[in-house]
Amino acid sequence: MVALLRSEQGIEDEESILKYIAPKLSLDTLKITPSFARKLEIPKIIPVPKGQKIFEAKLLISGLQSLIKYSANLEHYVEFLKKYQNNNHSFAKR
Repeated sequence: MVALLRSEQGIEDEESILKYIAPKLSLDTLKITPSFARKLEIPKIIPVPKGQKIFEAKLLISGLQSLIKYSANLEHYVEFLKKYQNNNHSFAKR
């Protein structure tokens, strides 16, 4: 339980960073439900290119890559991108 709480706090910290830097990187954000994000162990706030607020594979990848290029230390977003690409652009959990 402690590990889960620490992980969720880490995700929330990274989401705060995303919200702060998104305008500087010309990114918008999409929010997904906390239960969906928790189930897949991904952040609840996802970066996408500015003006492209839709769930589409190439937009999610582009937004994540822009964010990670800015800061590769955002480990939950790095893991989400790897997970998403390894699952052939699906939200299915392996």
